[in-house]
Amino acid sequence: MKIVTLSFDDGILQDERLVSILNACRLKGTFNLNSALLGTKGELAFPDKRVAHDKIAPERVKSLYQGHEVAAHTLTHPDLKKLSYGRILREIEEDRRALEAIAERKVIGFAYPGAHPNYNASVLRAVR
Repeated sequence: MKIVTLSFDDGILQDERLVSILNACRLKGTFNLNSALLGTKGELAFPDKRVAHDKIAPERVKSLYQGHEVAAHTLTHPDLKKLSYGRILREIEEDRRALEAIAERKVIGFAYPGAHPNYNASVLRAVR
């Protein structure tokens, strides 16, 4: 048997379409959310273009991700290696608690923020 996981970061507005496709195909995904950024506007800058990176409103989280896993991804998507141990703990734990309140279910999973290895010994200790 082979197992595949589908993981999506940041809780962006495009998740509305993505979740409908996953549901139509009877697939499940893990959505890694930053609770303090929910409902905010943003964009990603690439060398040749900019792409909208607007976040889902907090009141949409529970219904949109119903049937899928919601996982913590830190409050504000920082570079964890640059933070004190106390701040790392706050980013992880407060995000988990906020997501549990918003989604009204237990949040177990965690995804490191950033497109590069974003951890060190302090971060690993905090995640455990």
